[in-house]
Amino acid sequence: MDHRKGISIPLVAAVALVIAVALSMITYLAYVNQSSVAESLGAEIAKTQKLLAERIGYVYWDPESGRLWISNDGSVTVRVKAIYVDGVEAWTGNVELEPGEVKSFQVGYGEVATVLTERGIHVIKG
Repeated sequence: MDHRKGISIPLVAAVALVIAVALSMITYLAYVNQSSVAESLGAEIAKTQKLLAERIGYVYWDPESGRLWISNDGSVTVRVKAIYVDGVEAWTGNVELEPGEVKSFQVGYGEVATVLTERGIHVIKG
């Protein structure tokens, strides 16, 4: 009687099936994770682009009247919250500047004006 020991075909098929299922699950999870990371990254890039699109321009600062004219040179609406002159709060409020719009603010006169917006800080030197 021949008693050969070897690997049975059903056992090989079962192991191959388990390996195939495991590899497909790993591939699927990697794809889902990559998609999630890509969406998060896209949202961060969009937020950064909005920040970069906000640009405050210096038009004129009248030393006699203390009026400061600034413009929105960016592509998004800017909400001005406060203006500081030489580090001292000179104006507070809530004024929107549409793209291309110019507005004046009574702030006094100094060396540096710091414009605080909803999204950031812009420094203007007189």
